[in-house]
Amino acid sequence: MIVIKFVNVGDVIAMHRRTMEYYGGLDGMRDMASLQSAVNRPVNIHNYNNKLSDIYDLAAALSFGIMQNHPFNDGNKRSGLLAGLLILERNGKTIGKLQTEQWYAIVIGLATHKVSEQQFAGWLRKIFEVI
Repeated sequence: MIVIKFVNVGDVIAMHRRTMEYYGGLDGMRDMASLQSAVNRPVNIHNYNNKLSDIYDLAAALSFGIMQNHPFNDGNKRSGLLAGLLILERNGKTIGKLQTEQWYAIVIGLATHKVSEQQFAGWLRKIFEVI
């Protein structure tokens, strides 16, 4: 069985605060329970659907959960994306540079339901395998 290094609530809050300092926006938590729920999504998927999910599915679940739950007052898309990338990095996946437009389009698509969670996971697989 593969041991997954998950992201915790404290990691996401710290990352969110850094993005607010750097990019600006309304800092603060809107709903702690919704953040906890989002952070627990990949853990639950891994525990109960282990054979059908990989690290990209787990990263997509985390990103999607944060974007949809809106736990923060602002910056939920940024924080969701970064949390998903953090879980990938913690589990040995690294990525080079991508054009900002590519990231923007996929994240907006995920946040507005034009891109499904599964499509986002597939996109992550593709870009991490190419680079």
